[in-house]
Amino acid sequence: MSSVTSGDLALPKKTNKKPASDLSPELKKRLESWRRDPNILTAAEAVETAIVDGVEHEAVRPARSLVMQNSAATALVRRQAATVLRRTGHGDEVPVDFQNTPDFPIKIARSRTRQFPRDAFAWADLARALVIERKDFDSQRAMAIALQLAPNNRHVLRAATRLFVHVDDAERAHDLLKKNAATKHDPWLMAGEIAVSALAERKPAFFKTGSKLIDEGGIAPRQLSELAAAITEDSS
Repeated sequence: MSSVTSGDLALPKKTNKKPASDLSPELKKRLESWRRDPNILTAAEAVETAIVDGVEHEAVRPARSLVMQNSAATALVRRQAATVLRRTGHGDEVPVDFQNTPDFPIKIARSRTRQFPRDAFAWADLARALVIERKDFDSQRAMAIALQLAPNNRHVLRAATRLFVHVDDAERAHDLLKKNAATKHDPWLMAGEIAVSALAERKPAFFKTGSKLIDEGGIAPRQLSELAAAITEDSS
């Protein structure tokens, strides 16, 4: 599993504990999704969102599920989960295979970009690996290449959006989704635009379009769940 399925990015330096009421709406949603349906995707998304928010202790249980010997998660995702466990005082639970140098995931990701230089997902994975090690500038350079290779891809756009939010550039994140032609046809990107607009302290561009999409139906509920949550959050 890579950035295509695992979510996206992350990481402030400290992991200060916060009351549950102070957790971000996105993290609450990711954790609830994992509790309802504990699988690789929901666990990885919960882990990465917790890292983004600087509250790794909230993702200890999902992280444990990802590093288990029978986990089908890729090495990069399992290493990210191992990082969470080490930073929260659970290093003894990290398998021996994942006790190596911190920059190992970066080496893996770089090798993929060399082998597949036109693979946008490989560059997005490299951006994710770099930001985990707090190499924000290099991460943005890698993500810029991913966006050049796949400027309208949902997964790349969502990964880039999260990276920009992580580096405190919510306006750039919002512009990316607001101005992209793919957003007007994709409920997942609409959800991101509405959510990021609040962080950028702007009016969402796709609130009405998203609301109409939900009212009209014709799309599987699973495809609209995040959009509905974003609209509800923006309305509150």
